[in-house]
Amino acid sequence: MERRNLKYILTAACLSFLFAGCSDSSDERDDDTPPNGETPSNTVQIDASAGGVSASPTDPLNKYTYFDLDTGRVVELTDAEAALDTVWDIAFKRTKTKINGGASGPGSVTAALADEQDDFYDAAGDPDNNVFMNATAESEEAAFDGFTDASTLNFVADEDKPRIDGSLQGDETWALYDSVSHSISAQPDAWNIVKSADGKAFAKLHVTNIIQASRDITLEMFIQQDGEVVFDATATEWTASIGQGGGSRCFDFESESEVDCTTESAGWDVMVEVSTSGYEWNMWTNGGIRGSGQEGGSYGAIQSTDFNYIGVGDGPELFPERYLEADAPTGVFIENSWYAYNLAGNHKLWPNYRVFAVGTDIAIYKLQFLSYYDETGESGNLTIRFKAL
Repeated sequence: MERRNLKYILTAACLSFLFAGCSDSSDERDDDTPPNGETPSNTVQIDASAGGVSASPTDPLNKYTYFDLDTGRVVELTDAEAALDTVWDIAFKRTKTKINGGASGPGSVTAALADEQDDFYDAAGDPDNNVFMNATAESEEAAFDGFTDASTLNFVADEDKPRIDGSLQGDETWALYDSVSHSISAQPDAWNIVKSADGKAFAKLHVTNIIQASRDITLEMFIQQDGEVVFDATATEWTASIGQGGGSRCFDFESESEVDCTTESAGWDVMVEVSTSGYEWNMWTNGGIRGSGQEGGSYGAIQSTDFNYIGVGDGPELFPERYLEADAPTGVFIENSWYAYNLAGNHKLWPNYRVFAVGTDIAIYKLQFLSYYDETGESGNLTIRFKAL
């Protein structure tokens, strides 16, 4: 199988690949055991630059780069091929990372967070600029070397999760759970911006009412139709009557009406869903996980409702379309970001050198992100180091 897009940066004087050992004139070896009896660590740079802000989601080149930790090599696959392939273990696409297990692939790979690197953040959870900007791959190697035992970690596979927050807790979720009354209610302050399945219409929306017993969910939407330059000044209201048994209901922005989620799989734009148990409340867009749309997406909760239109360019009333993304599986690497962005007003990424653990069928690996840029400063070129425990 052809493999490309991989630049090796050797961290030992004569490291050839993951399990290869060094030999010298005084100790010739005929096996793969390193002289010190330990598995060496690899540091590699991977071209994961596909998928920039101008990349079309339908472009075959707009794909993940798939990596096999067991061989230390890129596996050249399309996204469609990777969906059926169990050789790759982890995949990268700019800042995104997924593993070959659960919702992200047919394999059995799982992952866990081994070292949170809490000192990179203050008590409020905000990045400490001084720590980030003074940390280096060399200074944070101790955190990598210090993790040696994964027996107490909680390894999980990737799972499907909508970008629109329906966790029932926090400031950004559209539905809230009261642990005292065991009731679920709407949180109207949680606004979201959603792109239609064909990418031609948009809506600024929020949930204004929930009737828990009958699973009725009422949305208020300000729609920007194809060809329009602002959101409608008049709201469109829709009540999705799901019923006590749970299920889903779908809405189409263009027709401004409820549509069948199954027969209109490529046409609905927002779906509300409640599990049979009533414990899971989700809102999906048409693209990525639910439906067969190509362009659907959302931004997640917005902090301001002052945006008057979707588009390109600048202005306080504009919400840039490039920020809208399709729903996608989430997991350890998504829930625990490996970087901070725009520190001190500098539009760059800085790694936090968190240490992750990745379990494959062959071994458990520790992994650490070292850089997002190559030697020329080009973004999307990830440098990682990894080692089998």
